[in-house]
Parts: sequence; C-alpha cells; structure tokens
Amino acid sequence: RRNADALTGLAALADERRDFGAAREWAEAALKLEPKRWAAYPPLLDAYGGLGDQQAARRALDELLKLHHSPAAAARAAAVY
Repeated sequence: RRNADALTGLAALADERRDFGAAREWAEAALKLEPKRWAAYPPLLDAYGGLGDQQAARRALDELLKLHHSPAAAARAAAVY
C-alpha cells in the first residue's frame, strides 16, 4: 500500500466495477500517501456519490479543482452541483 500510482489505478478499477466502497478505500489510501495526487479524486468523487455522501463529494471536488482545473474537472463539477 505504498505505491500511489497502483492505489489510484485500483480505485479507478473499483469505480468502473461500481464497487464504491473499494474505490473510496483505494483513493483515500493514494491520497494519504500523496495528498496532491489529483488523479485519485475522480474515482473518489464517484465513490462518494455512489455511496450517497454528496457532502464528501463536494469537498473532494473542491480539492480537485484546487489541484487541477481542467475541462474534465469542470464537467465533474457540473455533475456534482
């Protein structure tokens, strides 16, 4: 659990499988290792949304937008808000 790239990849795979609990766990582990790893936020956003935690999804989105403001991040913002 010390490889943030691998953890981010596992989060993305879990997200695609709609296993939101696992996606949250892997993404949070990646962010614990590298708090500025913006790539871990999209699966984390999906996980929070899938688990019904919209408040956490908004907080994660705010962090994503601070770290990586892009058209893709803006599209996610539109989906959350």
